[in-house]
Amino acid sequence: MSMLDHSLAPRVALLKPTAVNTILADVRRVQATGAAVVSLMRGEPDFRTPDHVADAVIAAVKAGRTAYPDNRGEIRFREAVAEKLARDNGVSYDPGTEILATTGATLGLACALTAVVGDGDEVLLPDPIYDAYHSPVALAGGRSRAVRASIVHDRFELPLEAVCAKERRGPPEPVHVPHGLGDVDPALLAHLLLDDLHRKQRGEVVRPNGLEGAWM
Repeated sequence: MSMLDHSLAPRVALLKPTAVNTILADVRRVQATGAAVVSLMRGEPDFRTPDHVADAVIAAVKAGRTAYPDNRGEIRFREAVAEKLARDNGVSYDPGTEILATTGATLGLACALTAVVGDGDEVLLPDPIYDAYHSPVALAGGRSRAVRASIVHDRFELPLEAVCAKERRGPPEPVHVPHGLGDVDPALLAHLLLDDLHRKQRGEVVRPNGLEGAWM
């Protein structure tokens, strides 16, 4: 019997195409016609990979480093991440047991959500948000609930009172808060999932109290 003869798992129906990728596909179709299009769809760097990084990759390939690495990420890379967090963020993580390298932030969040979200758990997501996060929440068995973010000093911030109210209504559940953490109770921070990929690119550093309990 072919795999095609089997029906898909019901959870597959929970997946939805992201608006970001739908629009990006349209942009690429127009670009393929030769038209000049400025795409603001993704937060990609607007510069080429630095030469020293490209050279290191080429040297590694030529040296035969093409086999499977440690599935947590190469230890030297995880040690470099630990050094960066200690230097720039003032927090300490063990590269051997507390740092995991994934192919992108969305996969990292998906892994974390799968590990901590139970069936029916509610996950707060700021609105507006990068809409790729809804599918991993659903696949983990959770329910997304939008919390309207406000613009403060030209930045989106999630109202802390909404997060704290959620914490008071029931047992601790994962919460995603990208900005405006302030002096948050460390017990609450233990249930935050942060996608903070671009903060250092903006020249900022995150030092919320109790960050040791947060997932980044």
